[in-house]
Amino acid sequence: MNFKTLLLISLAMLGITELFLRLAISMPSTQQYDSQLGYTNIPGSKMIESQEGYSHIKFNKIGFNDDNPDDSLPRKVFVIGDSYTEAFQVPITRGYVGLLQDEFKEKGIDIIKLARDSFWPIHYPIISSRFYNRFKPEFTIIQTGSHTLTDLYGGNLSIDYSENGEITDYRYHVSDDDAKKESLRLILNNSALAYYLLRKYKYLIKKILKRLSSIKNFIGPAAAYSEHHKEPYPIEDIKKRLIYVLSKIPGKIVVMYLPSPGLNINKGKSSDEVRDIIKSSSKTLNIDFIDLTAAFRKDFSQNNHRYLNGFANSKPWTGHLNKNGHQLVADTMAETLNRMGYLK
Repeated sequence: MNFKTLLLISLAMLGITELFLRLAISMPSTQQYDSQLGYTNIPGSKMIESQEGYSHIKFNKIGFNDDNPDDSLPRKVFVIGDSYTEAFQVPITRGYVGLLQDEFKEKGIDIIKLARDSFWPIHYPIISSRFYNRFKPEFTIIQTGSHTLTDLYGGNLSIDYSENGEITDYRYHVSDDDAKKESLRLILNNSALAYYLLRKYKYLIKKILKRLSSIKNFIGPAAAYSEHHKEPYPIEDIKKRLIYVLSKIPGKIVVMYLPSPGLNINKGKSSDEVRDIIKSSSKTLNIDFIDLTAAFRKDFSQNNHRYLNGFANSKPWTGHLNKNGHQLVADTMAETLNRMGYLK
């Protein structure tokens, strides 16, 4: 077999693989660079989630995994969160934001999801401010979780304190990962195969690149916390940072705490400590706090320990919410918000 024939066969195989991925497993990257957030998703772009759960996704006109904002509904509510709220793993109608939308649409309420995987608390004021004047929400639900406090620290954050210890500025710097992706943007945004391999083998690729080029800054904020900070951060400083971030979000907000469904569901001491810090910080700012921990534990004990996260193509009790978890969040949030008088 000569070189030309081998090349043609190889190109044909690559083409078949690319087509197969696009039809059933993956799509090219939907991401575009953003100097404040690292990246956003291209409005109207499409992707397939097949590594955890399964869904076909089309980003709406403002770049989020949600229906387009409905101009016919006069009342607006924001839900800002990370990948638990973005909910790639289930169809948008089965995510908790979609279920809440069905619940309150008859009241003229449009619930607008502003969520993206790897959003940190520092991102929340930025993304809220971009859309606040356009939609003028009655209030904003801020999703937090057991990882929220870790996300207040990391190499990509800069923080300035005054002489008396008060925070004067808190800034996010685009990560090395997001910056380096720009050099591959043309490939990632046009090749399903390249993007699939990057997602699936991300940590292996990082490890190889680190060894080959002695890159020092590939450890993300969560890993940096566990690897470089053996002692916990001072609770008062954690609260100070969280209070500062929450105070920068415009308008009325409600903080919702989403426990890790499979983490310490019965014991939960470490998770409860995180929750209590978030609750205390919210109270300092007179922000209503909705805690879903009791609802998760009640469901766990009453429903034969059914899984609230985990899918057929992932491990039970790991990863993101499945349809049971999203339904529980939606039911609990709807009942609580109604009881508190938010969605009359």
